[in-house]
Amino acid sequence: IEIMVALGLWLWAGAAATGMVPADSPLNAGFYLNASLVGLSPEATLTAVTNMVLAVVVCAGTIAECDRRVCGKPSRWAAPALWFAGASIAVVTISMATQNLQQVTLVDALSTVFLGSAGTMAQFFTSTFIFIGYAYLFGARLSARGTGWIQLELLRYGSHSRWYRQVGSHELVKALTFIAVLLGTACVSYVLLGGRDFALPAAGMAAWLFHFLVNGVLQLAVYLIIIFGATWLSPSRAGVLVATATLVVLAYLQSAPTLRLPVQLSGMAFAAGGWPKVLAATASLLAAFFIAAALLPILFRWQQRRS
Repeated sequence: IEIMVALGLWLWAGAAATGMVPADSPLNAGFYLNASLVGLSPEATLTAVTNMVLAVVVCAGTIAECDRRVCGKPSRWAAPALWFAGASIAVVTISMATQNLQQVTLVDALSTVFLGSAGTMAQFFTSTFIFIGYAYLFGARLSARGTGWIQLELLRYGSHSRWYRQVGSHELVKALTFIAVLLGTACVSYVLLGGRDFALPAAGMAAWLFHFLVNGVLQLAVYLIIIFGATWLSPSRAGVLVATATLVVLAYLQSAPTLRLPVQLSGMAFAAGGWPKVLAATASLLAAFFIAAALLPILFRWQQRRS
């Protein structure tokens, strides 16, 4: 991986040096390799600073991961999770690049990328791949543990409630981190690809951010608890595939978003309606989550009697 990254950086710098990348393009490596280009304009300075911060974060993460390997510690990211994170970032970046970012605001560009089923097939694919794909990866990780892992976890924590709190808090932090990374990736892509309009949305920034972050995490939570229940019914990956396929079909039916189905409610089409629609989506997601959580103990006892 380190060799491929180094080779990619070398090719990028070579392409910029030979004129294959326009001098005024935010993708020109010279914006942070050549200090004389940084002072050309405020936009060049903003691009350079963004690139530098991104490079420092990537290098710090790579060094920390290498240190863990040297110390014999397990990787923070399993290979499938790493590939999925990279694919999600690529999908968001490509979705941003297809827009004329010089003509739209940051919020409008983000809303277009994360519009959900109410938009085009490309927007449906983006939201389905990112959100339902995240839940599928969670289910695949659970099914890989084999049968009997639930009983072992319960013995470890001593009670259902303690186990629920432990698993729930851990997955909540991971989901919030995932949503925050998506937002950060989209914002960085907007700046690097030439966007400079940071006007606030007409419905208010608070409602927009609340919907993106809170309802985004709640939507992931609903998907995760559904997939979680599917792994109890069928510990093999077949149960996860069936549950994932069902969620995809239900998401497709949300081309005209309705609160009756707790899927694709994190789509940014709801944010355009301000707080009333945002809070209605929150209530629908919370209701779906608590109903599913209340059914889990019943499902577990039924599964125990069956086995």
